[in-house]
Amino acid sequence: MEDTKIVDEYAKRAVEKLKMKKEGNLIVFEGIDGSGKTTQVRMLVEYLQSRGIDVVFTDWASSANIGKYIQTMRKDKIEVVPRTFSLLHAAEFAERLENLILPALSAGKTVVCDRYVYTAIARDSALGVDEDYVKEIYKLAPKEDLLLYFDVPPKMALERLIKRAIKENTAKQTTKKGKKGKVAGTISPAGTIAGTVAGTIAGTVAGTIAAKIGKLDEKEKASWTDYATMYGYMKDVFKTEKDEEAYYAFVAKVVEKYKTVTGENNAVVIDGKIPADFIKTQIMSVVNKKIFKAE
Repeated sequence: MEDTKIVDEYAKRAVEKLKMKKEGNLIVFEGIDGSGKTTQVRMLVEYLQSRGIDVVFTDWASSANIGKYIQTMRKDKIEVVPRTFSLLHAAEFAERLENLILPALSAGKTVVCDRYVYTAIARDSALGVDEDYVKEIYKLAPKEDLLLYFDVPPKMALERLIKRAIKENTAKQTTKKGKKGKVAGTISPAGTIAGTVAGTIAGTVAGTIAAKIGKLDEKEKASWTDYATMYGYMKDVFKTEKDEEAYYAFVAKVVEKYKTVTGENNAVVIDGKIPADFIKTQIMSVVNKKIFKAE
């Protein structure tokens, strides 16, 4: 197809690397934003390293060239149609596949992915891109040795994202001072909550649906001094009830797609609602059994 040329440039070179014997292990974490998977990815990488295992971590849209371009698009709020959005991420994945994932696997390393092809299939098809079309684009991706899908209610996931935004922004506030010792620039404890959440959603829906995150009232932002306060202001995250309904409807569609495609690929389902330490124990057990064949 004419519109897949960008992907094909990387894919053609990746074909040759696919002919090389896969010596390493590929572990994939999937789930919506706020499902808790990224925390568990970090814990698993640390655990594997503590065992002396050579680990390579890779995140979604993180490649040196196309990944940076996608991040710039998000920052500048550049909106594109779903198919263009899909192809951009496919090209980024092909870049990482060729330059990072395949070489690491061929060298016998363990590759841990925070998102893989299932993110693209679930998200892009939920946006209206033909599912078979998306699967065709990603057909060169090597099959993972272990697939973990984090299942969590969308509302809980969004609450976690807001809590994380509060924590991150609180840690960054008041960092720059002028010559006379006066603060030249400050960051409100919750100053970019709206932007953080909007960025998360923009990364998923690419501005193609009506669910836009509204700006929180400035006075209410200042009162967000602890996590408990957050729950009273959930209503202020969305501009209207219609936006909120549209957001949850879309995320529900993504979750449905996720469950279908990961289920077809024998995913181990992780209950994202339970405490992180319990999940960590469960994952370590599964990894030792399925990857390292330990009883």
